Amino acid sequence: KLKPSRASATKNMLCVKLIDMMTSAMMVTTRLMRFTQSMFFVALALLGFSFGALLVIYPPLTGGAFGTSNIGVNYGIMFLGYAASTWISQPITAVLYHAEAGSAAYQQSFYGAIVIAAIAVVLTVYMMVSDSKKKSA
Repeated sequence: KLKPSRASATKNMLCVKLIDMMTSAMMVTTRLMRFTQSMFFVALALLGFSFGALLVIYPPLTGGAFGTSNIGVNYGIMFLGYAASTWISQPITAVLYHAEAGSAAYQQSFYGAIVIAAIAVVLTVYMMVSDSKKKSA
């Protein structure tokens, strides 16, 4: 059985933290800066890179957390998080949507996404700290 090294697991968690931070930054950028078409495409590209990077980082994180003997099943279960997020985000978006706001109808939804991305950063840092405490004990 392959066992990822501690340095590898730490680097993977650092990558997740950076991805979460980049996602948060792009969401804040799209809300606080003057909106232009080029800025929209840059923010959209960086959000897409973040999504793709998570797809690359999750398998080694899954293997490191649960072992590699059943990584296919475990990764499938972890990947269900994307499906769960769509079920959870739809009612939240419906509550935050304001049709009377015109072109700013989804502005509150962006703020909600910023909060969720910030929570992800905090949880990732917490996981990194608790993991380092477990391994040092």
